[in-house]
Amino acid sequence: MLMSGQRELHFKKETPSRRKAILSRLAREQVVVRIYQADCTRGEDRARRSCLEHLVEDLLDVGAHRLVMDSREMRDADDRSTIHDVIVAHSHAGVFGYEHLDSTQEPLLWIADAIAWCHGAGGEWMRRVEPMIEEVVDLRNTLGKREARPPTVRTGNRAHFPRLLARADIEVSS
Repeated sequence: MLMSGQRELHFKKETPSRRKAILSRLAREQVVVRIYQADCTRGEDRARRSCLEHLVEDLLDVGAHRLVMDSREMRDADDRSTIHDVIVAHSHAGVFGYEHLDSTQEPLLWIADAIAWCHGAGGEWMRRVEPMIEEVVDLRNTLGKREARPPTVRTGNRAHFPRLLARADIEVSS
């Protein structure tokens, strides 16, 4: 998916034709994502923590063993603290590893970036990725309700690429 000389994929920097080509490839690979979104009016860090708490709870519920997140360098410690708190609170006895990597080290992080960008952009871009979005976990209210999605039938192995969206200006249209 990378162009010559390109070290990583940042969807917002790609041309519209390249974006379409990338999304077509992701659709062929039957990518499935779950988006977590929260309101930033009380701070981006608080919104991210809420999204991450729910993400980790969901991962623990399905027996996941590993979470890889895009590094935010100095703020990674906050994520580690949040993850630790969730694991302790749920008395999770299993093995659950987590790490932060630079997106140049883990190309699968590009998938989350692409889908989240399209979801946030809305319009045509949202329509292109809608079949790949399994669920939007809308944490913008105090109840942390889950937005219902129409059931989809998928076959074969599926990889889930959750993306934390801590933005106040995202429109939910699932």
